[in-house]
Amino acid sequence: MTAPTPTTERQDSTAQTPRQSGTNALRFHNVDADPTDEVTTWPYEALVTTIDQGLVDDWQTVFAEIKRSPWGSVTCQIERYLTYRNPDGVSKLFTLAIDKARETSEDSAKSRPSFLPDGAAHSSRDDVEPAVGEVERSHSSVGQRDEQ
Repeated sequence: MTAPTPTTERQDSTAQTPRQSGTNALRFHNVDADPTDEVTTWPYEALVTTIDQGLVDDWQTVFAEIKRSPWGSVTCQIERYLTYRNPDGVSKLFTLAIDKARETSEDSAKSRPSFLPDGAAHSSRDDVEPAVGEVERSHSSVGQRDEQ
């Protein structure tokens, strides 16, 4: 009976290894961006990678952008991704961050003095839609007057 021969397994340099504390190991593949770039410049795929493969430290810049611009492009892209991502704790965390940022933004808008007619302050997306409808109606009536 012969003893089993020890084998040496080749270590693949591209294999996923656990992160060490304090290292920024998040990497974007197949996109022209880097995790150190401004979040607003990241393509959609980079945001998805950060949500799916990032850790809490990686998410901080994304959370800061959500807080800075609750209705902005980054926030809306994340919101869209969360609609079809498998629901888990991470999805819930990002959803709560968006909801809180928007709630805080609305509270802040309500507390500011308004310079709009009749003291009306547009504090949310829902408030803007009637105003857009009013503008569309006024433009269509201008076109009708021009035709006459």
